[in-house]
Amino acid sequence: MDYDPLFWERLFWLIKYSDSINFTNILNEVLVFALTFMVIYHGYKKYGIKKIILFFSGGFLFAALEENEMILAGYDLKGTTFMGIEVPMTYYFNYHGYILWFMAVPIVVACSWFLITYTSVQITQKITKRFVISSLLGAFIGMSMDLMIDPIMIRKYKWIWLADLDQAFWILQVPISNFIGWFLLIFSFNWLFYWYHDKYLEKRNWNQWKSILMFYVLMYAVLIIVEFITVGITLALFPFYGIDISWWAWPS
Repeated sequence: MDYDPLFWERLFWLIKYSDSINFTNILNEVLVFALTFMVIYHGYKKYGIKKIILFFSGGFLFAALEENEMILAGYDLKGTTFMGIEVPMTYYFNYHGYILWFMAVPIVVACSWFLITYTSVQITQKITKRFVISSLLGAFIGMSMDLMIDPIMIRKYKWIWLADLDQAFWILQVPISNFIGWFLLIFSFNWLFYWYHDKYLEKRNWNQWKSILMFYVLMYAVLIIVEFITVGITLALFPFYGIDISWWAWPS
């Protein structure tokens, strides 16, 4: 399978295809938006409007930018080689499977990332108030959720992985890099947010707006670092490429 033939031409369209506006997609997206609103309301009651809006906007952008970068990198590098080895393409979301988009990423996907990130750390903060340990446990919970979600969604063609079998180490027909990335992204975002909020925003050591702007700058810097670490760990697993830990046939 390959990218949508109009992948680049429709990259910035809010709605890619009219046939995506169907009952199933409408229901799915309304449910995700409703859950997002409820979780934001929970955060508002618990932390106040400023903190939850910063968490939501930061988490939304963190996920949306990371997903877009990975998708566009795979698209730009398709057909190229590095040291005689063809660079594997990454993945893309089915333009017909979602209604509203942020470039190459469905808006509900970024909202879902926020939901998983926020709820996972809420669970772990009941266990420990130490935000490093809480973030690690939250990342493990979030990765475990993705371990259940991804295999289902790829079989429904909601998103499609494009690497060949011998170009990755697969778990349930998903490259292991996906789960490594999820763990590192959830941990790094939660850790950055709670550390930075307690250190600068809550105590207001700086001008409030400068502090908020710096948070977004640091967030993007952390995103780039995590992407490099994920790629590095994935490349280190090269001896395991071609292994597929799955127990059902691949979708045709």
